[in-house]
Amino acid sequence: MRNKLTLGFVLLAGFAFTEPVSARDSIASCSESVNIALEKAGIDRADILSQDTFPEGTNGRTPSLDGWRSWLKMKSCDGNIVVYTWRNCVVADVYATGNCTVSDQTR
Repeated sequence: MRNKLTLGFVLLAGFAFTEPVSARDSIASCSESVNIALEKAGIDRADILSQDTFPEGTNGRTPSLDGWRSWLKMKSCDGNIVVYTWRNCVVADVYATGNCTVSDQTR
């Protein structure tokens, strides 16, 4: 599933998951954790052009939602800032692609 969001202040809402309502509520409640991680990474929120967020998990007999990977398209570089967030809102990783960069203090 692909969810397209436009960010102003890393607003995480409006997801259409097939997961239970509690899973949707979890990603909405993760915005504070994501904002802190972006601040530590030296990301200016005004530089974020758009965001694609994908649920991540296993698709076996019992599908599970493990977390979300958000790809932030930036205005100032040719690439993305990627934020991986566990289901419990712990930011597991922040990294850059293309010629975008992040601070070393992302965790």
